[in-house]
Amino acid sequence: MGRETAPLSRLFDEAFPHYLHYGMSPEQYWDQDVSLATFYRRKYELDVEADNRLAHLQGLYVYEALCAVSPVLHAFAKSGTKPEPYPEKPVKLVYDDEEDRKSRSVSEEKDKQTRKAMAVFHAMATKWNEALAKTKGASDAGSRSSKTENNVRQPAGGERDQAAVVSLDGAQGELQGEHEQSRDGVEAPV
Repeated sequence: MGRETAPLSRLFDEAFPHYLHYGMSPEQYWDQDVSLATFYRRKYELDVEADNRLAHLQGLYVYEALCAVSPVLHAFAKSGTKPEPYPEKPVKLVYDDEEDRKSRSVSEEKDKQTRKAMAVFHAMATKWNEALAKTKGASDAGSRSSKTENNVRQPAGGERDQAAVVSLDGAQGELQGEHEQSRDGVEAPV
């Protein structure tokens, strides 16, 4: 006897092979608690993730082995070149002894120092940008009158010099602001 072909039961019939693949028995799928399907599905996803991690680790070992012998395989390798030794210990997946904990804490301390240095650099750059903006704003406002009053000679095709202004979006800087340099070496804002 076949099952009904109502739309809802058709969905259950279509999903049935998937849950068999996840490891459920037919009795569990059809007759037991519905939440079992959720747990079997999540277990299957975790198994797939674990298999993927193991495949990645195996690829890492193969890569390391190829890197170890690559000096010998090089076409222009000098005679007497020897492969690097294969690592004696496997890659640590779990930190469980005191030495590993110490190395991890040293790494965390370096990260903390790096973040602190970045914050200090960011503060300096911000302060510098504000000072440069004030200087440029003041020189732009009085640039026409000060150029003539101070008798600063402007070259006909003057050399351009970029003033570096650090703009930190991430850790990148960009050049902004232009200055003209006269033949006498006196800088005048553009």
